[in-house]
Amino acid sequence: MYPQAQGALIDEFIAVDNFTNGSAQYRFLTHANVLLDGLSDREWRTGTIYCSPLTAQLLPVVIRSQGRPVPWRFLKSLQLNVWHHMNGFSVMLLDANHIPGSVILILEGARISEGRVLFAGNCRLDTRFYENRRIMPILQRKQFGTVYMHNKSSSIPEHLEYPGRNESLTRAVTLLRELATGGANPIVILVPELGFEKFLADVAKQLQVLNMPLNLFGFVYFIFLLCRMNSRNN
Repeated sequence: MYPQAQGALIDEFIAVDNFTNGSAQYRFLTHANVLLDGLSDREWRTGTIYCSPLTAQLLPVVIRSQGRPVPWRFLKSLQLNVWHHMNGFSVMLLDANHIPGSVILILEGARISEGRVLFAGNCRLDTRFYENRRIMPILQRKQFGTVYMHNKSSSIPEHLEYPGRNESLTRAVTLLRELATGGANPIVILVPELGFEKFLADVAKQLQVLNMPLNLFGFVYFIFLLCRMNSRNN
C-alpha cells in the first residue's frame, strides 16, 4: 500500500494525478481538484488525459477561470464501470462517492509489474459506498498487488475523528446562527475547491428556514452547472 498525495507513476508509462513526467504514455485524472492549480501548456501537450465524463465537463470551467484556453483535444472521457483496453493493460473507472466526477481506478495487464493496481483517488468510504451494488461486487472479486490510498489525513491524531455529515451540518448552522446573532451580516462562505456542493446546499436550506442572509462565493457556478447536467440527464 502506498500514499498517493502526489499522484503516482506506474512502471514509468502510466501517470495518475501527476503530469510533470513527460515520459508517461498514459495519463489518468481521478478528480478535477488535482488541476485547480492548472497545467502549463507544455504539460497539456504531452498527451491525452483520461477522466470521467463529469470531470471532463467540469475541467473546462476550472481552466477558463484561470484565463486559459481549453485544450479540448487533450481531454478524453471514459465511461464508468466498464473495462477500457489500452496497449498492454486495461483500466476501469468506478464512482469514488466524493467530489463530483471523482473516480477510483483499477489497472491490470501484462505491462504492469505491480500486479493489479487499485488507485483510490479522493474517495469517501461511507455506508453509501459500501451499499453500491455496482462497485462492491467488482472490488470483492478482485485481488490487488498494489493499492494507492490518499494520505491527506494521515497526520491527524488517532484519537480524533472526522464528524459525520449530519454533525458537521449541525455545527455549521449553529456557528452561523451565533455569527448572525453577533451582528455579522451578510455571512460569506468561501469555497476553495469542489466537493462541498451538497453540504453548502444543506446549509443554505437550514438557514433559509431560519430567515438568515447567506452569500456563497467560490464554486456556486459549479453547483448551477451540476444542476443543469442533472436536469439534462433526467
